[in-house]
Amino acid sequence: MAETLTGPEADASTCYESAGWIPVSHTVGFTQHHCNSRIAPKRIWLKLLDPQAKEILCSPELSARHAAALNKGIGACSTLSAAQRSSLKEALHQMTDPRDTRGKRYPLAATLTILALGLLAGKVRLPEIIRFGTRLSHVQRQALGFWPKTGTGLYPAPTRNVLRKLLLVLDLAVLTDVLTRWVQSQAGLLPSSLILGRKTIRNRLDCILSLIACEKDAAATLITVSSKSLEPPATQ
Repeated sequence: MAETLTGPEADASTCYESAGWIPVSHTVGFTQHHCNSRIAPKRIWLKLLDPQAKEILCSPELSARHAAALNKGIGACSTLSAAQRSSLKEALHQMTDPRDTRGKRYPLAATLTILALGLLAGKVRLPEIIRFGTRLSHVQRQALGFWPKTGTGLYPAPTRNVLRKLLLVLDLAVLTDVLTRWVQSQAGLLPSSLILGRKTIRNRLDCILSLIACEKDAAATLITVSSKSLEPPATQ
């Protein structure tokens, strides 16, 4: 099934109906990332790509063909093994949770593991880290310690707002210290050949330096700096 949206300027949208699209509802009129910003509601259209789409979606059980989506994902997007991801999660358990105790839907260590995996994989923007988390399989997210969504058995990845709010209150100095000690525990002694990399991520993670081992193409240590002018002494 495919989905698309049309704005109020689309008039009757007869071309969509002629192409087999079905109007089903309207959006509530909020932007995707800022719930206090109102926009004009849009019409939601669906198109069946499989003649049996309705029956498949309404079936109490998934067919063998579609059930694989519940436990398969692009696990290869993580360069770390399952044991290394588990070790990283345990290291991040040292972090104190700065969030409000009410309404937590994602455990801190698991959420930070997604953030750390994205950084270690070279993701430089928050949307990239979010996509990185969603591309892990449900089995991988379960192993990281995420909680299942009630009644589904699925393990959702943290959303943009969850990560953004966490970054606003997170102690980056403590995070980079934990990450550095974990990376060094995995790699042993620092390699003799290093490359300096700078990760620029909005919302607090805009000055993180990493030293990358050339032969392994992996981060060997990370540190935060308050401005670009402090990069040379921080690197030393």
